[in-house]
Amino acid sequence: MLKRILCVIFVTALFAGLSLSPAHAGLLEDLLAAGNLPAERTIRVGGEFITVKARLDRSNQLVYGLPTQVPGNDWKSTKTCWQSDNGVNVGRPNQEPRYLGYTGQGDLFSSEWFPIDATHHVPPSDRKMIEEPWDQDLTDTENLPISDYTWEVIMAALAEYHKLLGFADPEFPGLKAFYHNPAFAGGKFNKETLNRYFKVLAEPRPGVAGAVRHWHNRSDLGGIFYDTIAIQWHVLPDFKVVDFPVYHGEIVPVYLDPGTELAKPGETYRGTLRIVGGVHESILTDPAARDFFGAVEVKNLTLSEQYDVPAGIAVDGKLIRPVEFRRAGFDGEALNVFMVRIGQGETVVEFDWSLPEGYSKSEITLDAEVNSTGNILLPDRFNRYRDRSEWYLLNNYTKVVVPTSIVLPDFSVELIPDRFEAQAGQALTGTVRYKLNDDHPQAETAWLRLHHLAGSEHVINLQPVDPADAPNAQGHVVFQPGDVKEYRYSFTVQANSQKVIARINPISVSHDKDWSNNRAEALIGQPCTDVRIAMSRSPDGVRYTGDTTKVAAVVTRANDGPAGSIPVRVRITGPGLNYDQTINLARGESRTINQVVTLNDPGSHAYQGSAWPVGIEDCVPANNTRSVTIPVQAPVQYDAGDSKLSHEIRGSEGKVFVNLISTVATPTRTPAFTDISIGGEQGDSWGVHDLDIMLNQHFRSERWEIATPVNIWLCSMTKGLRLIEDVRLPWWRGDRWIPPPILHVYGGDLASRMRLGQPKAFYYYDPKTGNSQITLSAGAFDSPDVFAATLAHELGHWIWFAVLTDEERDHYRKLTGLKDERAIWERFAEGAREFIFQAPHGAGDEPVVEEYRFNWADAGYFKKLAVELGIKTANQGKTVACVH
Repeated sequence: MLKRILCVIFVTALFAGLSLSPAHAGLLEDLLAAGNLPAERTIRVGGEFITVKARLDRSNQLVYGLPTQVPGNDWKSTKTCWQSDNGVNVGRPNQEPRYLGYTGQGDLFSSEWFPIDATHHVPPSDRKMIEEPWDQDLTDTENLPISDYTWEVIMAALAEYHKLLGFADPEFPGLKAFYHNPAFAGGKFNKETLNRYFKVLAEPRPGVAGAVRHWHNRSDLGGIFYDTIAIQWHVLPDFKVVDFPVYHGEIVPVYLDPGTELAKPGETYRGTLRIVGGVHESILTDPAARDFFGAVEVKNLTLSEQYDVPAGIAVDGKLIRPVEFRRAGFDGEALNVFMVRIGQGETVVEFDWSLPEGYSKSEITLDAEVNSTGNILLPDRFNRYRDRSEWYLLNNYTKVVVPTSIVLPDFSVELIPDRFEAQAGQALTGTVRYKLNDDHPQAETAWLRLHHLAGSEHVINLQPVDPADAPNAQGHVVFQPGDVKEYRYSFTVQANSQKVIARINPISVSHDKDWSNNRAEALIGQPCTDVRIAMSRSPDGVRYTGDTTKVAAVVTRANDGPAGSIPVRVRITGPGLNYDQTINLARGESRTINQVVTLNDPGSHAYQGSAWPVGIEDCVPANNTRSVTIPVQAPVQYDAGDSKLSHEIRGSEGKVFVNLISTVATPTRTPAFTDISIGGEQGDSWGVHDLDIMLNQHFRSERWEIATPVNIWLCSMTKGLRLIEDVRLPWWRGDRWIPPPILHVYGGDLASRMRLGQPKAFYYYDPKTGNSQITLSAGAFDSPDVFAATLAHELGHWIWFAVLTDEERDHYRKLTGLKDERAIWERFAEGAREFIFQAPHGAGDEPVVEEYRFNWADAGYFKKLAVELGIKTANQGKTVACVH
């Protein structure tokens, strides 16, 4: 039996939260014109007719007549007062009437200010909501299309409904709200979910209220009850602290002002956070609002209410208190989260801040968040204090980066030349340049030094090119940002001379930003040259006995040392190879030496290479020798008869086309499956292409060996593909071409190589190119079911990463309520396998982690997704198992 708890439905004229500028002050006349309503009505009350005039009650509610014109009207004592709020003395101080008067249709106009009579309500958070009541014969039809703005108005009203029922705790105001109901948990309190639980009886419109109804099970009362909720058309506010988007194309002020352009240790600054409140411009996206307001601009509409919302201001990620601190609940006391009251226009919050003790970075970040669920600064639990009538939150967070005075300088030094080649007794000259980085914010003092190392360090006098750069008696010089100070120097080479050493150290601060460039050296010695060798082999990967392999040595001489060519002795030695030749190299020249070897024994074979200049010193001896190793394996023998297979699957037009090519292999080679391509032609115009799979069998794999007979592999693949052969995939989305995935099949035990247990497959996506790769190991070929389930799961990953948009992925994240990103896309892949490919679970293929398992609550989502993406789902058939 259908019962009702509350049903107060009147098409009431409501218009709350909004004021208009003087240019649009004729609100009563506009409401009457918009609703095609008369200025007065004659209605029958009891046994007689009376005339009632249209008027605006508080909150701009359009009412006919007065409460005193309703016979037997109830009045209750409350904290509010109808007569003082409306400026009409009816002898009822501090009371509210049950009815304000009459509606435009002549019905009694219920007052939202009158205390609710019902006392047996269930909190909205605890109601056992009934999904899609039209499918349960509780109402006739599902909702017609409704504008996004109307849904936001409905959500804002439902988010506050528990307060009207008396379920708002001062410290936990939102605990009993609809958005904490299990039906809407995990971020599902949105228009998509509400559309499945609430029947919209009448859309709220400017000046006219609407109503929604929901049904819920009441085991305590033994039946299904419904609740009809009046929805007041409401202006949605926008509280912003950042100029995104630019409001009406105007230049907006700085919202978070740190109060200084440069922060210094030990000083305190007075900062300001400016919060701008106003009517959000999305109001004019609502057709009904646009028709009513006409050419009125949003900037001419102003909020008539004030909103208390939580906010936070942080310095270097730590929340601080503003000058006037009003805590947000008990938690706000300890965490410095505060409440701020915002109305139309600008609200300024002042705060004092300073650099944290011991702070040493070149800049510091201040940020602020207001009434946001982004949780950048405000923890999750403060969402209960958020005013949910604001739904546009992209401009509720802002930050500013402030330079600090403790920016470390980056001094550097350069010696020209960086090497001297001379004999003892020879007089040499050089240049040294000292520099302070260009982007340093202030002048710094540095200590300059120059020494000649000959047994011990000997001071070399600096001769400034510009006399103004002469160091003082302590060797100190003041640098402006970007200064390069150049000095000449001279010395005489000694028998034990080793190098010239230049140093620069900051004096005005204790540290340098990068110590690696504060020292430079110029070697002193006989002329030398740098010869180096690099070793490689090709092809790469594992080689088999009897294969030929090229060993290459690249010998290079640096652009240094004596002019002309010098002799270089090159040696390459190893199993079956003994190369020893002398070549001539000029400055900067390279020479490649190729040798071919044939290895007939399994194992790891090393080849050593060396290159040394003849008759001259090598400047860098560490790079004159290198080696390369060639791993060699014996081929795996198998039944050659298994390779004489040729399979071909051709579905009907628009279905899977599979061509499995197998060529005869010799008994001395191991076949390998590689390079399987999946995809359609980029030139396709009809949006969805057949699934094309091409399998090529090659004779020598450098990665693995087959442990399963070839015919079992081919059987599992061909029959497994039949399970999903009807699938069509979306190669195009709008004008965006989606690269199909490349499938690689590896034999052997890939899992043991990866040290990850026994995985059957891996998926890789390159976000830069949009290319995808699916890798199947030998375990995916155990049976047709396993192959179909594994491939379908990996193609689900492809849909997630390569096909869906960021907005579509965010929608699914909210749908699941999961925080672990991997759990989200693993659950998505399982859903794709179940509902798009309709592939069976593979044997032993259930996810180990509970959150990775498919959740049947997502079933409707995947049904709709397949339609939206234009995916034709599979028609699962029966297969015969492959006989091992």
